[in-house]
Amino acid sequence: MRKVENEFLETWNRTHRKHFHGTINYDDWLTKEPFYNIIKNENGKFLDLGCGQGNNTLFLTQLGKDVLSVDLSTVALNIVKENIPNSKI
Repeated sequence: MRKVENEFLETWNRTHRKHFHGTINYDDWLTKEPFYNIIKNENGKFLDLGCGQGNNTLFLTQLGKDVLSVDLSTVALNIVKENIPNSKI
């Protein structure tokens, strides 16, 4: 990777290390009800691209959806893996 890409990635890794407090919660920064109404009857696979610490992954897996979580930050992906059982990263 180029220097700029490494710096970008390390910035996100630092952010996730700093802001993860031991639990993942689906917070209301994304209003759940409209999102739920769109996806509740959808089957198939979901892609949580730029999943961060997995808020949307958690929400979707709690609904029984098949979710693939993707992020550049290995710190974020480790948080998802450790805190969301059966998560796919």
